[in-house]
Amino acid sequence: MRARITVAVLIAVTACRIPCSQGPPPLIVGPVAVIADGAKVTVKWYTDRPATTLLEYGATTQYGATYQATDLATEHLAVPSGLVPGTTYHFRVRSEDKCGFEVASEDDTFTVPGEADSGGGGDGGSGGFAPPLDPPALVAVADGSAVGNTQVSLAWSAVTTAGGATAYSWVQVNDDPVFSSLLVESGWMTGHEWTLTVQAGKTWYWRVRGQDPSDPQNVSAWSEADSFFIEDTAALPAPVPIAVPDFVTGGMGGPVTFEWKPVEDPDGHPVQYRVQVSWSPDLSQMQAQSGWIKDTQWITNLGAVGTWYWRVQARDAKHKDEVSAWTPVQSFYDIVEIQMKGSCPFVFVRGASGWEYQTEIQGPAIGLPQSVLTTQSIRLYHPEHVVLSGMQKDGAGDWWVKLRETQKEITYLDRLTLLVVDHPPGLAVVASTAESTYSYGYGERFEIMTTGPAARPPVFAKDTTGKDVLASLAEVDGDAYTSTHPTRLVLDFGTLERPEHARLVVTGWSAYDKDAYPSKDLVQPFVEVRDAKGKWVKARSFGNPAGDTKTMAIDLSGLFPTDDHRIRIDMGTVHAIRWAMDRVLVDDSPPVPVVVSVVEANFASLYHAGRAPHSRATHEHPNVVEDGSIADNKEALGWGAFTRYGDVLDLIGAADDMYVIMRHGDGLEISFPDLPPPAPGFHRSLVLEAVLWYKHL
Repeated sequence: MRARITVAVLIAVTACRIPCSQGPPPLIVGPVAVIADGAKVTVKWYTDRPATTLLEYGATTQYGATYQATDLATEHLAVPSGLVPGTTYHFRVRSEDKCGFEVASEDDTFTVPGEADSGGGGDGGSGGFAPPLDPPALVAVADGSAVGNTQVSLAWSAVTTAGGATAYSWVQVNDDPVFSSLLVESGWMTGHEWTLTVQAGKTWYWRVRGQDPSDPQNVSAWSEADSFFIEDTAALPAPVPIAVPDFVTGGMGGPVTFEWKPVEDPDGHPVQYRVQVSWSPDLSQMQAQSGWIKDTQWITNLGAVGTWYWRVQARDAKHKDEVSAWTPVQSFYDIVEIQMKGSCPFVFVRGASGWEYQTEIQGPAIGLPQSVLTTQSIRLYHPEHVVLSGMQKDGAGDWWVKLRETQKEITYLDRLTLLVVDHPPGLAVVASTAESTYSYGYGERFEIMTTGPAARPPVFAKDTTGKDVLASLAEVDGDAYTSTHPTRLVLDFGTLERPEHARLVVTGWSAYDKDAYPSKDLVQPFVEVRDAKGKWVKARSFGNPAGDTKTMAIDLSGLFPTDDHRIRIDMGTVHAIRWAMDRVLVDDSPPVPVVVSVVEANFASLYHAGRAPHSRATHEHPNVVEDGSIADNKEALGWGAFTRYGDVLDLIGAADDMYVIMRHGDGLEISFPDLPPPAPGFHRSLVLEAVLWYKHL
């Protein structure tokens, strides 16, 4: 037996902002500029999408005064009133898009020019405002002609700052003369030329502004716009696509027929067509393309992925540089993907009544199509942890664990260890990896957390339909609350004595069934709190339970802006998954130290156990599993070189890519030696740590 001893404490879990289905939160593009004109001050900034305008300013970081405009715009101008010359003010800017997502700048300062500030104003004590930059002078672009898209080079004069430096440049190009919406822009650049591709057949408008490299707030006005026209000399019309019906694969993939209406070439020449197919909406990852063909139909085999996207274009078969625009991107949905009704090895422990089912180990799945469970391929990994309960030592003082591979899958088990956690009595241990975030593009870092007597249930719990769900959240009893987006759950725990330590303790499970829970949207679960105006605002995102019943500790510390400690939970939505909330508590007790020891197995044996009788989890109940044996599912056995039965202790001792490869019907029994008793006044909990992958058949 080898043991490593470390000390872990409760650490705040990093929140991850996940966008709503309408797009990511807005961003402030470039600097926030402060422009002084005599005693008048203007604060100017840009956002990457239309949003509101709000300036907060005042003598301290509490601000107290505002300038606000609710119109949605990308260029924001705020003119604060009531300023006193020679006075320094704190300020920040905020913009909210149409989805309700908001971006805010950091606190900054400006000084109002006047007698008390003979340097002509200042910014953050910098000693004065630099003279405003002149806008660049544009080099006119001549009109031209092209077939389809063409490259255009833009050039402008260099602008020299008061300090002698060459200003940065920012270019905007649009087919709208007033630039009412963002189309193409360069971002800040050091050069004075920019080449881009534009579509022929349009009049294009462009303008440039400058920025002082040593004073990012000193930004010039936009230059006068220049325009040019690119004639489309022989543009073919784009084909008219014929909709592809939702694709039924049965989990195996199959042929799909793409069709479109024929295009007539203006010159009377024969026409060729090209099709592109992808699982990404922007077709950035190409899965299939036809090459140039003369037919108005193309058949290709596609796998079971989810939503497919495609487009088609035409060209003159004689003058092959005469190519039409692509059609708008079309889509169709694979409504029967890989069967996801079962996954993950089952975990049992030896308890008072024999082998007792605990939960399942949800790990990284490999070999899945990209959109089975997530919008991106699963490339993430972290060890998985299962908090064990009800274990009893055998006569030799060992702990026993059993894994059962019952599903239609293969498990690759690399390492299996036991974490012995010693902590003050009356506390329960929670592992951060009980929270699954694979579907949202990141993996939770591992930490051991505790919850104890201070944890209490809500006194009020209703969803946004008005349904009282307090009874469903009171106990871990399988009577759980489930929801589909956008229904949200309002919880009131009363006033928290220590909100700086608050964490939400949620016990629940996830059910997996792509037929019962299809969704084209991806919304990560999140918590909202009340702001000073009584408005619900998003505070942090979190994950869903990692497979069958798990307890998650969701950090709420520092999220409450007022003494109103009510929260609202959006349970999110993701394809093939619905999760159930069985019990919810809040715990605001301070963190306590725990001692974690890693214990390696002293026995591991692989054998044929048969299929465990079970009923897979749904949104109505968690897994129901027995440690029995029924006939194997012959279609789930797989093929290849699986690990030989017998002693496999040497394969699970280290994460070394030496796997126990388990197929359907295999069982693995493992024992771990106990450590000496914990220190006086401490209690012992056990956590199984597994390094594994699994692959669906």
